[in-house]
Amino acid sequence: MLHRHCVAAFIGCLALFTGTALVVADLASAEAALKEKGLVRQGTTFVVAEEADLTKAMVDLRKVQTDMSKASKDLEKVEKKVSQIKGYIAGKEFELRKLNEELAKPGITAAKNNELIAKMNIIEDDIKKITQGPLKATQGDVATANDAFIKARQVFIDKTVAMGTLAEKIKAKYDALVKDADVAKALEEVEKESQQKKATLGPSSVCKANITLVERNNKSILSESIPVKVENDVPMVDVIINGKTRRSMVFDSGASSVSVPWDLAKDLNMIPSSDTPKIRLQLADGKIVEGWQMTLKSVTVGPFTVENVECAVLPEDLIAAEPLLGGSFLSHFVYKLDLKSQKLDMTKVKSPGEK
Repeated sequence: MLHRHCVAAFIGCLALFTGTALVVADLASAEAALKEKGLVRQGTTFVVAEEADLTKAMVDLRKVQTDMSKASKDLEKVEKKVSQIKGYIAGKEFELRKLNEELAKPGITAAKNNELIAKMNIIEDDIKKITQGPLKATQGDVATANDAFIKARQVFIDKTVAMGTLAEKIKAKYDALVKDADVAKALEEVEKESQQKKATLGPSSVCKANITLVERNNKSILSESIPVKVENDVPMVDVIINGKTRRSMVFDSGASSVSVPWDLAKDLNMIPSSDTPKIRLQLADGKIVEGWQMTLKSVTVGPFTVENVECAVLPEDLIAAEPLLGGSFLSHFVYKLDLKSQKLDMTKVKSPGEK
């Protein structure tokens, strides 16, 4: 009697053990099927492996954004310093003009004449020292800071575009997996055999948030190919100045500023006055001329507009001078000129809050 009870108990235990083994086998089979579809388990959710790549890329992008922000602040800092030095020089140049006016007055005595010339010499020497010393050094700092900012912005653009491609790949994978009957069946089996709450297909909440951020970042990047005319091996770009005046300008990435010839300045009602700051300019042939530093209300190329663009107004005697599209506009963009295809690829990153 006792023997029969033991046998029955043994058979019951064997059945229970065998049943459990079958359950494990079915669960393992279902999870293996999901793994073959490129899915990995996160709790009760099965996600594509690329989610981890997107998360890592998002961490990298945050660092890049921090680097770009720092580079931008560094550039603003040195640009402000240059502006302050130029302001000081402009003040000294104003003093010189006043002394010149006094020197030109009739009936001035020899003693007064000598006194004025001595003062002018001191001011001119001061301007020369400031120009060749602090201003030159700080302008070098601006060039270095600008290069660092352009590089950081290019890295941000490259990574954002790459993340956009990855996000689209992830979305496409989930779209296909949702329609896959084998995936649905395997998920049902996992839920049934593991006796847990519903087994679900991703994306995970983290991935959804990351994709939203990626799409937002991609919307902040504007890219456009601008037609370029090449005349005698010189690239020319159509530009709209101050929202109404259209001109063809020489694309000159080596020029630090936009250059405006006298006739164009006249059309724009931008004739320099006696109070307009003067600047020295080096032409392409190496010649040094004196021009005026002024500001254009806006410069537009294709869909891109930059407001308050610093420019150099050229002297009236440079009759054949061409307007130049230089660094004071181009520094706002990442660009690539392709003379063979006659196009200028321009990319701009929107500032936060910019429409």
